[in-house]
Amino acid sequence: LLKINIMTTIKKLKTTDTEGKGKFASLMAINTLLGVSSILLLLLTTANTIRIANKPAPSLVQLRSGEAVTVQAADSNHREDAVIQSFVSNSLVGMFTFDGTIPPTTPEEALKPTPDPGIEISNPKTRKTRKIATSTYLSSFALAGDRREEFLYNMVELTPQTAFTGENQVAFVANHISKPIKVKGEKGKWQVDVVGVLYTFQGGTKLNKAIPFNKRVTVEAVMPPKYDKEFETPMAAKIAQYRQAGLQITQIIELQDKNLK
Repeated sequence: LLKINIMTTIKKLKTTDTEGKGKFASLMAINTLLGVSSILLLLLTTANTIRIANKPAPSLVQLRSGEAVTVQAADSNHREDAVIQSFVSNSLVGMFTFDGTIPPTTPEEALKPTPDPGIEISNPKTRKTRKIATSTYLSSFALAGDRREEFLYNMVELTPQTAFTGENQVAFVANHISKPIKVKGEKGKWQVDVVGVLYTFQGGTKLNKAIPFNKRVTVEAVMPPKYDKEFETPMAAKIAQYRQAGLQITQIIELQDKNLK
């Protein structure tokens, strides 16, 4: 009887041991599965994080005026060729075109031009006070500070005072503006060749002269103005327009005949 009880106990122990091993194996399998799942989840999270980090910045920006424009990341001194060419063209047109009216900024102003009273400039060298066109004065802010003063004094001598009575008009027309060329050793600086004509008119429509205007213009990148209370006045806002490209003109020199194409 004792022998039978011992054998029975041994069988029970073996059964219990087998069941214990089975349960342990199951637990190990579950733990392994959970570990693999955790690793996969970690890899997935890491991949998503990298994807978000490498995702480009939003390319649509809304301006204060409500206009939406597309943007892209770039070096602070980078300017597109088209931006440089447009800046040079618009600046020269503004500087050397005056027809006796103030440059319009709205469609309504374009339909009903405002007579230009001119802006008086005193030249300390000649001790003369004469008027220059408002468009010339505003566009001169496209020039670097040390160049602007000299330009204004020159324009005082060149601007016909009859332009403010409508008797004489001057218009600049650009026939060619070259692709900007980077200045060697200068970051954020370009040269642009301009081939154009200055047309002068008498009595509004009669062509008087056609003067060749061939220049090499040097421009450099600058910080564009910020839109804040500083530009809330109409005059300040117009001045700011000439710096929105983040550029300024540092030099205007004669373009030699050998450079003309």
